[in-house]
Amino acid sequence: MSAQNAALREKLLREGAGSLAEREALELLVCLTHPKSEAAALAKRALDIHGCVAAAADAGYAGLSEVLPERAALALALLPRLSQIYLLEKHGPGECLDGSLKAAEFMRPYFLHSEYEEVYAAMLDSRSRATACENLTDSHRVTAARIDSRKVVEAALRHRAAAVIIAHNRLNGAALPSPDDKFVTKKLGALLKGANIELRDHIIIAGKDYYSLRDGGFFD
Repeated sequence: MSAQNAALREKLLREGAGSLAEREALELLVCLTHPKSEAAALAKRALDIHGCVAAAADAGYAGLSEVLPERAALALALLPRLSQIYLLEKHGPGECLDGSLKAAEFMRPYFLHSEYEEVYAAMLDSRSRATACENLTDSHRVTAARIDSRKVVEAALRHRAAAVIIAHNRLNGAALPSPDDKFVTKKLGALLKGANIELRDHIIIAGKDYYSLRDGGFFD
């Protein structure tokens, strides 16, 4: 390990991972998996090619192995999945979803690596705490997620939910509700109400953006 890498290691141990700049974090990862003096140059090359750590990690092993040594490429390729697991566990059962922002932050990790539009339903207890979250995608169509109201109601009854928040992702376009989204939301709300369960919100996730039909006044 070079003096530069040793200094980064000490900085990590002393000040925590948050103290490392993007390039420093990548350099230390490369160094730990490829303990040779060229770690800094390899990290710089990866960032020059991909632009940022997120893009590099999303390139997967096939894209990274052309730039980094095998172990470093494997470690970085695992980052998206490990990040998803971290976020899912951080915002897991017991989280209070008493607002659209909290609901969006809770639901977003489920869609991180989706290659098609999916539907998830968060089950809430009487204090708005999430007790479960299920994938209720009815079909893996590339252009649209079909929400099966019957499946949502069955899941809510199975979990004895007091309320439900549904969410689906947009692969392309803005996080805005379509006429179909509004129709399904109205239909689902009526079915859940018949079972004495509240449809709390319908969240649409599109990348870093989200839209809440409740905040948009649809439930008024």
